[in-house]
Amino acid sequence: MSNTKHFVRINPAAEADAVKMNEILRTDADYIKGVEFTHSEVIEDGSVQFFYNHPEDLTPEQATKAQLLVKKVYIDFMASRIVTG
Repeated sequence: MSNTKHFVRINPAAEADAVKMNEILRTDADYIKGVEFTHSEVIEDGSVQFFYNHPEDLTPEQATKAQLLVKKVYIDFMASRIVTG
């Protein structure tokens, strides 16, 4: 039995981003009910990793669509946050 403790580092701004991305998800024409960003964690290199959940009863095709939709929303959202000089 391991006695290693794992502390999850969070970024409050990223948690707010997850809420905003969920709003965008729900307005997408391809939205699948129950797909949502759940939380984020700051990983070893200092970047933020977002996690999502989907209903367990999705077909393989729906699960793939959910994955692609989450990726699209994430990429579009992050691109909209890029500040140009």
